[in-house]
Amino acid sequence: MYRLYKTDLDGHVQWIRSLVDHLDLKIVFGSLIQDRFNNNLIVNACAEVGTVYECGIVTMDEECENVQWFPYSNNSYGVIWRALRQLPDSSYTAGYAIGDPFDPNTTSSFIKRISHNGTIIDSIQIDYELYGSVSGMDTCQNGYMMMESVWEEFIITSDKYAIARRTDMLGVPIWEHYFAPTYKEAALGWTATMPNDNVAVTRSSPDTVINGDEDAYPYRKFVACLDGDTGNQLWRVFFDEEWGKEIAGIKIARNGDIIGVGTDLGEGSCWLFRISPQGQLLWEHTYDNLTYPNAAVWGGCHLYDLCETPDGGIAATGYMVKKNANNQWESDVWLLKVDANGCLTPGCTEMIIDVGVSVAEPVAPSLQGSYAVYPNPASNYIQLHADFLPPYQPVDFALYDINGRLQYQKTLPNASAPRHTDISHLLAGMYIYEFSQNRQVLGSGKLLKLPSR
Repeated sequence: MYRLYKTDLDGHVQWIRSLVDHLDLKIVFGSLIQDRFNNNLIVNACAEVGTVYECGIVTMDEECENVQWFPYSNNSYGVIWRALRQLPDSSYTAGYAIGDPFDPNTTSSFIKRISHNGTIIDSIQIDYELYGSVSGMDTCQNGYMMMESVWEEFIITSDKYAIARRTDMLGVPIWEHYFAPTYKEAALGWTATMPNDNVAVTRSSPDTVINGDEDAYPYRKFVACLDGDTGNQLWRVFFDEEWGKEIAGIKIARNGDIIGVGTDLGEGSCWLFRISPQGQLLWEHTYDNLTYPNAAVWGGCHLYDLCETPDGGIAATGYMVKKNANNQWESDVWLLKVDANGCLTPGCTEMIIDVGVSVAEPVAPSLQGSYAVYPNPASNYIQLHADFLPPYQPVDFALYDINGRLQYQKTLPNASAPRHTDISHLLAGMYIYEFSQNRQVLGSGKLLKLPSR
């Protein structure tokens, strides 16, 4: 199940919307953008339709209403990470793949250009290398920029090399830049087009020796700048760590700087960095969780996407994995907001945070009321109480596991006495409950399910 969160600049949740009532979305990888012309929100995703997957784009207004689904492929298995972009003519480009993801011989990648009314303008097949897959894509002047990871001698070796490739609008390559093979887990690469049409890319180095240690984690992440006209490498910035840092995405700030997001694998910490257009590392910071200092051992903070905020700061999203008081794993959605220098407080006097985006949504004035789920924790049974306005309308109750999968649902008459509900069939663990009315989430929280007895 996929949810959209809207917060103010201070991180206060204004609403939480679920798309589960509209589509059974299965695959969404950070591909949420806002239309420059009408402020609609757009998501590139795959939905389960019967026994097959269908890829398309989802459009909705800023309040997550008026949702529309425009399918463009009924034989898909996934979308390309962050491959949703908008062109100057207001059309969208979306990357996706068809075939069997575990058999490169049957898998092909495509770019679709789609109009605002969902009409497919053209389709470009982007299979350039045997056993290759596009991991990141961006638009550039009169064409596309993409990073492709290629398995070398598929199955025989675990090494992968990468190709940064610039094409015209028809997908015909203009230039290609090859990166040496490296360990397969470091295969993903990201790309972002800079204001001067140069290109920033991320990749891993095959150098296994870090500070003289031959047993160090076998790759070093770097950000490189490639000349937009020739593909020649202009500079590289390395991040040398004993364990390495995982880059999950890069964006271009309004002043041309490269801002990036990821995870420090050794510490289990959230990680941000900023690089100038000339290749100077301006700063990098990790952000640990004060309450869970041993996150590197059994959890940690993971950030996956970022953007520059209207005040010049940086907002990044991800999740925190930790153990609760009952020694059980649980995961919270996280939102991190820092200033342009990566500081949580002026001058970076404090780099430790313990904030998360709560799943409790403020109730709109027209939907005020009360709700409760008790006992909590519970083993076999819970009592449900829901009393919301407007009156005499049923209230829907749902339980989701921590991966967002629906596990239980029930409709309650409004203003009713507590409802006795059997949950003995559910596995022990943490669940998210929601009360909703006419697809509007009224309230939510966490329920700890103990082993049945």
